[in-house]
Amino acid sequence: MADINGDGKLDLVGFDATELGTGDATFRAPVSIPNTRGICPAVADFNGDGKLDLAIPSQNGVSLLFGNGNGTFQAPATNQLGIDMSTLGFGSLLAADFNGDGNPDLFVKQTQIVGTILLNGGNGRFSYGGAASYPFPGLSDFFLGDFNADGRTDVVSVGFRGGSQFFASIALAGPHGTLPLPRAYFTLPPEISIAMASLIWLLSPTPFFLTLAS
Repeated sequence: MADINGDGKLDLVGFDATELGTGDATFRAPVSIPNTRGICPAVADFNGDGKLDLAIPSQNGVSLLFGNGNGTFQAPATNQLGIDMSTLGFGSLLAADFNGDGNPDLFVKQTQIVGTILLNGGNGRFSYGGAASYPFPGLSDFFLGDFNADGRTDVVSVGFRGGSQFFASIALAGPHGTLPLPRAYFTLPPEISIAMASLIWLLSPTPFFLTLAS
């Protein structure tokens, strides 16, 4: 959900369409978003013009659909990164500021155990040359948030290792948007995994997003 037309009302952004909110918990008829390939996009103001944009994985990198400010979007502009992201699915891109410069970067969930950070140059241009990939200790869902209140987005991964052990690990972002190896992790019996995931959400100092493992 996001206010894509700037009227102060939350709208729905789906796999291939948007529905503008009316402010009374109802929404207008869906409006198709072309060229999204049925993938739920990441939403943020990537080029700093005050209008929300969409980011989707593409065959040769990441495509951005810059917002017009009225709920519609321009044709995709692809950041040619030299890597095929077309096979990535739902929740594979998350927008967050990893280096504290005020520009939304991208966290790419390449697999369930590897995440990649793409830093935004400030005008919606991403370069794979400045990207870094990070392994996590098992099949993971990812939570993003500023867990140590330093203005940079950190990554918490939760999941199962060895088929039965629930784990959580945290990687605190450095000044240049880099992630160290997970600083700490713990394992717990699987029956309390849902409760622990809820606790992580409640203790987060800022809102964060969850993408479910597929």
